[in-house]
Amino acid sequence: MKPAHLLYSLQQLDLEMASRTARLREIEAILASDQALEEARTALEAARRRLLQAQARQRDLELEAQRLASELQATEAQLYSGRVRNPKELEGLQGKAENLRKRRAAVDDRVLEAMIASEEAAAAAQEAEAALKHLEAEREATCKALAQEREDLEARLATLRCRREALVAGMPPGDLQAYEALRARRGSRPVALVQGKACQECGIALPTAVLQRAREGSELIRCPNCDRILCVVD
Repeated sequence: MKPAHLLYSLQQLDLEMASRTARLREIEAILASDQALEEARTALEAARRRLLQAQARQRDLELEAQRLASELQATEAQLYSGRVRNPKELEGLQGKAENLRKRRAAVDDRVLEAMIASEEAAAAAQEAEAALKHLEAEREATCKALAQEREDLEARLATLRCRREALVAGMPPGDLQAYEALRARRGSRPVALVQGKACQECGIALPTAVLQRAREGSELIRCPNCDRILCVVD
C-alpha cells in the first residue's frame, strides 16, 4: 500500500476512535448524573412539604372549630338552664353565644377552604410522585441501554487500538512523525483526499506536477496551500 494510503487508513482509524471516545465520555456524563431526575425529586419533596403544611393548617382549624363548638354548647346550656335569672347576665350570655356562632361559622368556612387546599396538595403530591416513578423507570431503561452501548464501545475501541498498533508497526518512522506533526497543527485530518484535481480539505486546484507526484504515491506529497498530505484514490 502506498505511504499516503497507509496514513489515510490511519487517519480513518483515529477519526473513528475519537468519535467513539467522545461518545463514551457522553455516556459516562449521562450515567453520572440526571438533572431531570434530580428536579423531579426536588419537586416531590416540595409537594410533600406543601401537603404537610396544608394538613397541619386543616387540623389546627378543625381543633379551633371544635373548641368554639364546645364553648358555644356550654354557653347555650348555661343560657337555657334557667339558673341565670339576672337580665344583664342573660343578655351577656346571649351576646357571647351570638359571637361564638359567628366565629364558629367563620372558622367552618376556613376549615372547608383548608380541606380543599389539602386535597389539592395531596393530588399535586401524588402527581409529583407518579412523575418521579415514571422518570425513574425511564432512567433505569436508559442506563441499561447506555451500559450496553458503553460495553460495545469499549470493545470496539480495543479492536481499533489493536488495528492502529498493527498499522503503525509497518510504517516508516518518518511518515508517522510527519502525520503526527500535521495532526497536532491541522487537527483530526492531516491527510487530504484528492477529489477531481483539488484538495478535498482546502479546495485548492492542485498543479499538474503535484497531482502527478501524489498519484504516483512513492513519497508523501503535501498540498501547496494547506500543507496536508495528499492521498489520491482512483
